[in-house]
Amino acid sequence: MKKVRLYEEFNTSLNENYEVIFSDGVSQMKKFRSEAQALDFMKKEIASNKKLRDIAVYKPGMHSTTQTEYVVSFWGDRSYLDNVSKKDPKLAAKKLEESAVTEAKRGTIHKAVKAGDYPATIVVIENGKVVHQETVNTPEAVPASFNVLQKEYPKAKLHVEDKGGQTLFTEGLEVNESNIMNSYYFTSPAEFGQFSSDAPAKDETKYLVMAMNKADFNGQTIRLEGATRMGSSTSKSIIGVYDDEQSARDAYKAAMKKPEGTMVSFTMGTVVGETKFRSQYTEIEGYLAKVKVK
Repeated sequence: MKKVRLYEEFNTSLNENYEVIFSDGVSQMKKFRSEAQALDFMKKEIASNKKLRDIAVYKPGMHSTTQTEYVVSFWGDRSYLDNVSKKDPKLAAKKLEESAVTEAKRGTIHKAVKAGDYPATIVVIENGKVVHQETVNTPEAVPASFNVLQKEYPKAKLHVEDKGGQTLFTEGLEVNESNIMNSYYFTSPAEFGQFSSDAPAKDETKYLVMAMNKADFNGQTIRLEGATRMGSSTSKSIIGVYDDEQSARDAYKAAMKKPEGTMVSFTMGTVVGETKFRSQYTEIEGYLAKVKVK
């Protein structure tokens, strides 16, 4: 009996995850394998979710949000943790400072827009109508202008379009594909192609390796089509779905050594089943190939 109990306890510990609890009017929870992934999601959510009220990252083993000893970091004025922190110095030290929030927002926006074709345009939409447009000439200028417009139009939705009309960043909305391969949402196991049977079940985490036709050309991200054409559509080729990170990393490294056709860039990360059909991919590591013209 003791051996069985030890095995059960050991097996349970392997399945524990860092949990992110947050509310934007609806209470939600997401699980991540590492603290870094959980904190990264927290900062991105703060940066993009205009309705967000509060959010907190908890260590594995937490059974109740009142267990403040499990808190890694939190954000949100007048939340439960914020109120408790006023009498708990240790908890207060874990509150994400406003300066860090601002920096996180700017970093998220800049990361999303730096691969576009400039000049770009920040579009402000309120009640279904475009009420303002502002041109920005460089990726570095977008975050500051974006934040100013957020304050000027607090009830509006903002998004950034590059010179060709491609949406680079949308406030408060999930974008199916990032510009630098760091996030993607699968809406059906069928999107995994020949690996559809390996797609993660609800609340299950697996590892994914993909090849893409993106490449860097003089600091701009382009999409390769055929041998010489450069187009606007991104293609993905799933190399494999794996149960453990090491197997995925080995496949990722092997694929980078032998790129095929226009699939010259690679990404490896976690894919977490959110429902029976939908799953979220989050990049751990990515390689963007560089194209040179002789």
